[in-house]
Amino acid sequence: MTNDTILRETLQRHMPRRQWITIAEIYSLVEHCMALDNEDLRCATHGTPVPRWHANVRRVLYHMRREGRVMSRVSKDEQIPPPGQPS
Repeated sequence: MTNDTILRETLQRHMPRRQWITIAEIYSLVEHCMALDNEDLRCATHGTPVPRWHANVRRVLYHMRREGRVMSRVSKDEQIPPPGQPS
């Protein structure tokens, strides 16, 4: 299973700067840039079709927002702010 550190590094390396990106685009980016294994593809919780890695991405984004590394809008788009700009 992909760990949070690798997810965070992938997001920081590949998310565009100064540009809003939807959660669907973030999922697509992660799917393209990472080798997801069978554990990642399992359901996040029993009875839901959401893969575990989607929940992991949302958790990493949540922590990145709290640290000021990612900005979020009500519409759930995300972006990494330019250096020196508060979130």
